Amino acid sequence: MGRHEDQIWQDLVYKGKSAHVRGPAIVALTTKGYFIRKFLRPDRHDHLLDIGCGYGEFTQLAARRAGEVLGVDAAETAVAAAKVAARQLGATNVRFAVGSAYELAGTVGDPGSFDKIICFDLLEHLGEPEKVVAKIHDLLRPGGRALIYTNCYGRFSWAYLQELWRTGGRPRALWTPDKRDHHLQRFTTKRLRELTTPFRARFIYKNHFLIPLASWVSRTLDRLIVRRPPLRETGDDSTESAVTVQTSMRAPRRLVEAAKLGVSILEMQTLGRILPAAGVYLLLEKR
Repeated sequence: MGRHEDQIWQDLVYKGKSAHVRGPAIVALTTKGYFIRKFLRPDRHDHLLDIGCGYGEFTQLAARRAGEVLGVDAAETAVAAAKVAARQLGATNVRFAVGSAYELAGTVGDPGSFDKIICFDLLEHLGEPEKVVAKIHDLLRPGGRALIYTNCYGRFSWAYLQELWRTGGRPRALWTPDKRDHHLQRFTTKRLRELTTPFRARFIYKNHFLIPLASWVSRTLDRLIVRRPPLRETGDDSTESAVTVQTSMRAPRRLVEAAKLGVSILEMQTLGRILPAAGVYLLLEKR
């Protein structure tokens, strides 16, 4: 990343806050966890890379099945928290490193080094996402797979209808949530097709109408039946004490999350295959 992009994450997102890290059993009940299992299908022979790993939640999930896993993030605070979480979870086949998405060769290894690559919620934060997708292609072995999740300028979504309302019928290139979440991009389907030309690519769109509704129901029930400790502000550099790892959830919450995942899968397997929405999974295979 450029220095400005690095600082957004270090200073505005991670710095000074304790980290609540969801363990593998928790993130397995998300759509990202679903696609890791169903599309990437990591196995014990795989060398897997997670670019923009954050706290390493999905890195840890992949490590349950992959042989060797590396998570890379530009934010030093996030990487420090990921290392603590890995120790608490007892993971021995996963490591984390601080590094720019633009300079992966110096951090992770030679071209063709990886069998599988994860890149979630990163491209929209980059000024030059084309460079990172090209590096993903270079780092994969022939036949290797990459799983990317990013945003999309999808008109068949509740988010687009909200933006129409906010802007008086004139949505801009960046929507209101993009500004809130420090996004530099909102991708059109055409641009995503151009980005992924070197791959065999399949797009699965997310966040049409059912998923936002299911998420709202989930958040409402969460407030009613489960009290999760909020992120704590920390005044010292004690990374160990600032990281909490959630390894399980109560039965009511698990039921809610499982139902939410079921709704998500239903929407993605129907509307998600044909109609662009506010988010998209890029299922890529190197030719």
